[in-house]
Amino acid sequence: MNDARLHPRLQLLLEDLRARIRRYVWLDWVLLAAAVLLVGFWLGLAIDYLPVLVGGSEMPRAARRLWLLVVVAGLIYGTVKTLIARLRRPLPDDSLALLLERQHPDLGGKLLTSVQLRPQTGEDATHSESLLEAVHEEAVSEIDSIDPKRVFQNKPLFQKAGLVAPLGIATIGLCIIAPQTFLQAASRLTLLSDSPWPRQARLEMVGLRIPILYADNESSPDESSTSVDRPVSQTVEFIDGVARVPRGAEAALEIRATAEEPFKVPDVCTLRYRRVNDNNNFDTSTMVMRGQTSLRRIGRVADGYQKFVLDASPIQPIATSMSITVFGLDDRLSDFRIETIEPPAIQNVRIECEYPDYLKWDDSDLAEDDTAAITTLPYRAGIRLPEGSRVRVIGESTKPLGTADVAAIQAGDRTPHSVEITDDGMSISIELADFSKATTVTVVPQDLEGIQAQSPFKFFIGIVLDQPPEVSMRLRGIGSAVTPIAKMPVEIETKDDYG
Repeated sequence: MNDARLHPRLQLLLEDLRARIRRYVWLDWVLLAAAVLLVGFWLGLAIDYLPVLVGGSEMPRAARRLWLLVVVAGLIYGTVKTLIARLRRPLPDDSLALLLERQHPDLGGKLLTSVQLRPQTGEDATHSESLLEAVHEEAVSEIDSIDPKRVFQNKPLFQKAGLVAPLGIATIGLCIIAPQTFLQAASRLTLLSDSPWPRQARLEMVGLRIPILYADNESSPDESSTSVDRPVSQTVEFIDGVARVPRGAEAALEIRATAEEPFKVPDVCTLRYRRVNDNNNFDTSTMVMRGQTSLRRIGRVADGYQKFVLDASPIQPIATSMSITVFGLDDRLSDFRIETIEPPAIQNVRIECEYPDYLKWDDSDLAEDDTAAITTLPYRAGIRLPEGSRVRVIGESTKPLGTADVAAIQAGDRTPHSVEITDDGMSISIELADFSKATTVTVVPQDLEGIQAQSPFKFFIGIVLDQPPEVSMRLRGIGSAVTPIAKMPVEIETKDDYG
């Protein structure tokens, strides 16, 4: 076919309609893309920020990543479906003419006939040129009555515009009124930033304060007075949201709230916890327990902070691991976990005793072999050793030890001693330099992680005092009366408590 033989006005009409269709496709896609982006922005902002207003937390990064993928996927799908697929479709003249004929029944098929049966020449001519020319002229004469706009349905565009317009105005208003809020929302939803939303209150986690146990805590006032400067507690901080504490510790959870403008101090802070309680009575395992409690406000504002403390259940004592979340006004401290670690214990205790010299007589094996003088006894309640013995207390640990606090107390006074821990940390030895009184050996072991036993291990060693020898005298071979010149034979027997 030779397009040049179609009347210029008819060709111009079809080209105008083709351009209008392309513009319609582009406009429909722009409105669709704007609707997807604006709905994604405002819905994402609502999901991310509204929970903050009621004391919740923002969407985690994984959730925001998923939401961004949903928006991008919707945008890509809409682009492929409404733009690329439409633009790739051919728009031949006869199809455009048919569109116009359907919207203008008065044409009576003249335009379509003129396009499809263009004047032909030579052997290909199958129609009367004069008749076709007449139809052609009639179609040209009715061009002025053809309105290409009637081909389009504007309702879909109006629907999309009705959604885009208010959202666009709201977005522009947000940019003008609160530009920082808009930038914060855009950066969080596009994963460019993880900074939390500003809040009325700002809470900070301080940590868990647990007491430090000393072996001589129950010593006499004179003895304890030398330890006045020793710290009575330590603060275990949360590292990457996890604090490791000994099981059974009497802990106190401490947080603080910023008391400076523009932040407000909460009237009360609430702890929600979720813990797992090992149930040894059943083979199946564990029971999850949840609950909540309030923290106490401690003192007044100091250094710009107000302290809050929880020193009651479930923190005292900490029996199992738990995850905790703290609420105060619209701020929260979440994703914190307390892990309980089994503290070291001393077991399989034995006593090595080297008897004093007064028990080593010349004709005994002990006098010839010093090693034979060392006797090993398993520790038991009520054990007693001879006065003046050289005593060593040896115990095994349930886990490698880093250090141990040891005290040996005799009648309220500390007695000299030495402590040795094996290289593998699995055994501890305490040697008493002076065993002259009943002695209580107290051990507080601490493992390589700094986890300290929550109760001291006490070993009481009684003493067998060296009593004075007993002397008995009696007359031998005579009665109650003798002559003045008689000799009185006296038999004397000396015997100590060891025979």
